[in-house]
This record gives sequence, structure tokens and C-alpha cells, in this order.
Amino acid sequence: MSGRKKSDFELRRERAEKLNLLQRVMGLCNQAVGLRQDINERVAAVSEGLRTTFAREIARASSWAKQTAPESASLSMDSDTAALQQTQQRLEQFAKEGLAAQQQLQLTLTQKADQFGQRLTTRLAEARGEYLARRELIGQWFPEIRQRTDEQFRQAEKMLQEEHYSKLDPLLGNLHGAITKAGSESESLESQHQKRMYLLKALRQVCQDMGMKEVSTPQFESSSQRGSKINLQVDTINHGHIKFSLALDGISSFAGTEQQTHCFHDFGRLSRHLEEQFGIQTKFRTEAGEEIPEDRARNELDLPEDTGLEATD
Repeated sequence: MSGRKKSDFELRRERAEKLNLLQRVMGLCNQAVGLRQDINERVAAVSEGLRTTFAREIARASSWAKQTAPESASLSMDSDTAALQQTQQRLEQFAKEGLAAQQQLQLTLTQKADQFGQRLTTRLAEARGEYLARRELIGQWFPEIRQRTDEQFRQAEKMLQEEHYSKLDPLLGNLHGAITKAGSESESLESQHQKRMYLLKALRQVCQDMGMKEVSTPQFESSSQRGSKINLQVDTINHGHIKFSLALDGISSFAGTEQQTHCFHDFGRLSRHLEEQFGIQTKFRTEAGEEIPEDRARNELDLPEDTGLEATD
């Protein structure tokens, strides 16, 4: 497997759809965690007078926060699609109830008599609900944006309390735009990352069944950057070491050996097994753009069944 080679990778539709389901389930779980934390913090800060006055609203929100979210930890690419869809539906309903309780609690505890104040209170509650649904994911990809947005929400609530409406109105507009943009970008990056993690799982299995040994466990090039390349180095035993680098949008490899016959043959097997067993389509090319020729060897080892990949890292 000599020289440097690169390939894009795509998942077959059914695998991609299942991975998207897992990602949506993860997002709903993160939203539920954020809502629970927000509700508990607000309830803990309520004065005794307000606690008595709004006992029913506080009890409703606290009751939801004490509930256990639908089970999702055991879900993986091995899970039945129907089971994933059912869990997603239950989590959507659970998060919807929590969002309603959180927003009602915020509206209740921020009483404004004037019409403009009431409208801004509603907008702030809606913006926070939108943010909580994406806060965890935004923090994973853009921690500085999450930190800045957290601070802006603290400023917004202070402006509302002090009735600085002329400042709060444009701030809420900016927050909505920033959350939408950062949330969309984070979801796109996370989708690419989860596909990459699935590719890594499959690649490790295929290399193992082709008789290769891992030199070290996979590692990010930069541990502090979720989007940095993931490196995997294996020993082919007979033809030297290969270093695989998995970026968000492709995979590359480098090996020092010059045995081109083995190089082309092994990469052909690698691509074929990734597709047949894991539904991952690759097409490795040399640095010069030359495609790796198809060459099906006799007496190849059959790969085991797909062990799946949980949508976590």
C-alpha cells in the first residue's frame, strides 16, 4: 500500500438514514438535559413569595425536571430502525413538554404589565428554548460562540428586569440569527463527524480481518478540536506501516513501502469490504489522481457482521 492515497467516502442511503436518526436522538437528549438544568436553576432562585404565588407553575416545571427521559443510551447502528424512530418520537414528546414547562416558568416569573414588556418576555423565552435545543452541539464545535451566547442571555434577562427594552429588542434579533447560523453549522459538522466515526469503526474492523495490527489507538491530531483529523496507524505485518487520516470530508493514507502490486490489491480489497459489510463507498486514488484498479483476490477472508457504532465519540 505504498505512497499517499486519498478518497471521499459516502454511506449507503439506509446507513446514512440510520446515522441521521441517531444524531436526532442525541440532539433531543441534549435538549432535555439543557431544559432540566435551566428549570432547576430557575426554581432554586425563586423567592419564597413567588414560590407561594406561583406554586402550580413551579410544581409543573419541577415535576417534568424529575422525570426520566426515554432510554436511548443503548441505541447504535445495530439498533432496529423502527426502535430508533420510536425512541425519537418519545424523546420529541418529552422535550416538547419540557420546553412548554420551561417557557411557562420563565414567563410566570418575569411579570410585565406593559404590552411591549410582555412581548419581549415571550420572545426571550422562545429564544432560550431554541438555544437550549442546540447549546450542547454548538459548544462542541464553537465553544467561544456558546460562551458568548450564554453571556448575552444573561444580559438579556437583566435588560428585561430593568426594562431596558430599546437595548433588548435588537439583542433578541441578533441572538436569533446567531443561534440559527451556529446551530445549522454545528449540525452539519456533527453529521460529518458521526459518519467519520462510523468509518473509523468499520476501518478498524476491516484492517483487523485483513491481518493488520494497530500500532496505537486512534487519536485526534488536536485533542482540543473536534474537527481535527483522526489518525490510525496499522502494521500490515508483511508490507510495513500505514497511517490513515480521517478528515470530516475524506480519508487519506500514507505508507513508505514501494510494493505497488500489494498496494493496489490491498486497497481494492479494503474499499470492497467497507462497502459490502458496512455500506461505506470509497474510491482511493494516488496523489497523481490514478484510481486503484479492481482486483478481486481468491480465498479472501469473509468479514464479520457489522458490529455498529454508537453515535458518540
